[in-house]
Amino acid sequence: MSRVAKLFRRSPGEGRQYNFTKAGVVLKIKLLDNTSVEFAISTSETGGAVLEKVGKAISLSEVLFFGLKYRTSANSYRWVDREKSVRDQLKRHADRSHDDVLHLAVQYFVHDINLLPDEMSRYQYYLQLKKLILSRRLLCGLDQGIILASYALQAEFGDHDREVHTVDFLSDFDLFPSELLNDIDQPLVMRKV
Repeated sequence: MSRVAKLFRRSPGEGRQYNFTKAGVVLKIKLLDNTSVEFAISTSETGGAVLEKVGKAISLSEVLFFGLKYRTSANSYRWVDREKSVRDQLKRHADRSHDDVLHLAVQYFVHDINLLPDEMSRYQYYLQLKKLILSRRLLCGLDQGIILASYALQAEFGDHDREVHTVDFLSDFDLFPSELLNDIDQPLVMRKV
């Protein structure tokens, strides 16, 4: 068996879960836009080194504000320690039944987005905040939600065009938590956005 084949070896019947070998492991990392990247890492590679690889792969220069987390066997999330071996942390604490071993997330929030000069960092912040709002882990009022939705749409599609950006067009996008939409007059809100 070649050195590369040994590095990528999987256990039979374990789906996407890779075994840790003496040579290393392949990690699947779920990004904030719901895509994934995979990296082959050595057994001694630290959390900081893996985070740097992820940052380089997605052109994220300010990785200091971000971190990697994984689901534990207690069904909660734990941040990867940047100074310790990822392999050791996952072997000790990770729930091996989930496909996505690591998740990129904002670990340290800034009080002013202008402190992040890098466009990709601001975009990743936006994706994190959108996920938190849509999942209702970060609450905002209807008025705040309308403003945030309008910013998101303008960033995505540019200036408003009445002929293109109709209520029907906008209804295809997740802009508000579903519970909030059930309690309000949706067409009225979509016109305000």
